[in-house]
Amino acid sequence: GLRLVEQGRRRAEALRGWEVVVLARFYQGDMAVRDGARARAEACFRAARDVARRAGLTNDLFVAWYRLWEVGRAFADSSLERRARRVLLRMLRRVERRALPEAARLLEMIRPSDPPRRAEDDA
Repeated sequence: GLRLVEQGRRRAEALRGWEVVVLARFYQGDMAVRDGARARAEACFRAARDVARRAGLTNDLFVAWYRLWEVGRAFADSSLERRARRVLLRMLRRVERRALPEAARLLEMIRPSDPPRRAEDDA
């Protein structure tokens, strides 16, 4: 599977199929996370981030930063986690929130829960 993804990524790069390149990098990064290969995962997601930025793929750029944030959390890298979270919060204004499950998950995590209602408020 990984070899086929790599071949597809190379072909997509040659044809400037940037969405495919980004998706291939996401897949490779996810595989690296599952294998516990932190440096390889981070490199894949950073490559996806760079391609998405050059190609103007805002939602994919958000997802790349979200995956970097997850790498920071999974491997206890607080500096990567904090930086990615700051970038993600800034990007929330620009992404298609309903179309991105990652954006919805981040919003749920950062949004403070509604305070409990008091009886006086209902009167």
